[in-house]
Amino acid sequence: MMRYNGLRGALALMILAIACGGGNTVSEPKPVPSPISSAEPTPLPSPEPTPASCPPLQEWGVKIHLVMDSGFNPTNVIAEGGHVVLDSTPRFQVGGPNGQPCNGEHPENCGGRECEDPRGGVWKKLKGDSEWKIELPGPDSGFQVHVGSEGGLKPGQHEFQVCPRPDITDGEGQPVQVLAGACDTVGFWVN
Repeated sequence: MMRYNGLRGALALMILAIACGGGNTVSEPKPVPSPISSAEPTPLPSPEPTPASCPPLQEWGVKIHLVMDSGFNPTNVIAEGGHVVLDSTPRFQVGGPNGQPCNGEHPENCGGRECEDPRGGVWKKLKGDSEWKIELPGPDSGFQVHVGSEGGLKPGQHEFQVCPRPDITDGEGQPVQVLAGACDTVGFWVN
């Protein structure tokens, strides 16, 4: 053990304590004052009023939303015994040639008005031997179809069509104009 005597020893211990992070004083960072602004805040623009009606329905689009195997596990292969979920989205005559959805997921497209009929579209099986079930909300119309609902998918060509309801209304119960050719079709092959 080293022994320090006198002033040299005290000085050596003090240097050692400071070098190792010791010491009697702890300095805390001084707060930086924030700049004070005397400018008035810029007011937000007034929101646009919700439109009185919806734009015309351009297309009730449909696509394959999900493919599952016989154990209901997601897969990329449509196969016998598996399942396919079809999903539909109404597209209104706004935002370009393909139209845009005007629903709760996309309130900006039609000025905040929910133009999608909450009852969904009318589905029709054109080809295929698999059982199918309309969902969301169902049972006679909806936004999704589960193909292979009973016993899984059967081999062969399958084709489904979705159309707007003949009495289509928006989320507020007001009638919606439908353009010609608004139905859509999707097909797939089951091996």
